[in-house]
Amino acid sequence: MFFGVVFFGIFGIILFAIVYSTLKSAFSGNSNDNNSTAYSRERDNDIVTISRLQIALLALATDVQSGLTELSLRVDTSTEEGLQELLQESVLILLRSSEYWTHHVNSSQKINIDQAEAKFNSLSLEERSKLSSETLSNIEGNIKEKSVISPDDDSAMYIVVTLLVGTAHDKPLFEDIR
Repeated sequence: MFFGVVFFGIFGIILFAIVYSTLKSAFSGNSNDNNSTAYSRERDNDIVTISRLQIALLALATDVQSGLTELSLRVDTSTEEGLQELLQESVLILLRSSEYWTHHVNSSQKINIDQAEAKFNSLSLEERSKLSSETLSNIEGNIKEKSVISPDDDSAMYIVVTLLVGTAHDKPLFEDIR
């Protein structure tokens, strides 16, 4: 028996915006702006961590989809504060619907800062390629929307939200999740 899965593409793109904008100066180590200089003084090493968390929720969790969509349209992803708000509020939306969670997969990988952007882009592309379409993206404040195609009620059993986050330290973003 085939189970339909709805991949929530909006969120994958949003998280790409979070990490890409936040860590852009860290990945391009030869930038001479003040932010990059201040950032490099804070770093103890050249290791970053790329973490992926996927949560499958029952398709009944429609508040998750609508909440993430509303948040994506509202937040300013061109600022660090906006990206921080996006990540924090996205996690809260997921936590408020934890009764619908069915499965999860997580991983954290330490990587040299010189290879981090390429690895992150590769993982992002891998996740995005699983989607039949992306309905909303907000990258550095550039919002793109497409009309939503609702799946058959019979075919959609799950919503899968993927969080792909790069952090500028050498510790995993999370340990074992239960």
